[in-house]
Amino acid sequence: MSQLRQVVDALRDRILTGTFAPGTRLMEVPLAAMLGTSRTPIRLALGALERENLVETAGPRRGFVVASFALEDVFGAIEARGVLEGLAARTCAERGLSADAERRLTDCVERGRALLAAGLDAPEAGDAWTRNNVAFHATLVAEARNRALAGAIEGLGRIPLVAPSAVILRTRDRAGDERRLQRAQDDHADILHAITARQGLRAEMLLREHALLNIRNKQANFAEIKARKATGDLPGLDLVGGMPTGG
Repeated sequence: MSQLRQVVDALRDRILTGTFAPGTRLMEVPLAAMLGTSRTPIRLALGALERENLVETAGPRRGFVVASFALEDVFGAIEARGVLEGLAARTCAERGLSADAERRLTDCVERGRALLAAGLDAPEAGDAWTRNNVAFHATLVAEARNRALAGAIEGLGRIPLVAPSAVILRTRDRAGDERRLQRAQDDHADILHAITARQGLRAEMLLREHALLNIRNKQANFAEIKARKATGDLPGLDLVGGMPTGG
């Protein structure tokens, strides 16, 4: 791994885990001392993190500060991800899945069904659900074989709470949790069926609706998740504020 990539990863990790709070000013000299490197990779890393929307300029000659996100920004990014993944699903349906991709997507659907049947109370079960969700979405995007599309989705996934790994589990409404996860599981099964049936438009619309369900779930549970400070489960949560009150 290059030195620049190590510095980018180290700074990103500190931002997403809350070591650097929103609004924290990030100066090259202290960061270089902290990470045991020169100022040049720090400068380049901050530029990379600015492109990921995790930092923003503090003004001319004033360096960078850790960014913050309104919840509506997160929801907009999730919706945009759904549109792009919908395009990926339509592409896969129109082109046809490779045998390997169909097998992997089928495995994800079957694994999700088994996890729900066994129950998700154990922490390792929740982790397995999250990994399975990531695998389903990643396989779908990869199978579309569109580098520009994959790059755009990857960029959106760097915004807190947007990636398929940002799954909210174990709220106080346990019955609601079960209904929510069952709906997500049913969505995956329906999406795969539409793709294998070569129903491109239906597959696309199902992915978009899947994203809107994600938004509704996060909107309903955000206050509770924020209150319990589940940053370990949801990296970047500290960067996200509430919805604007308007007026």
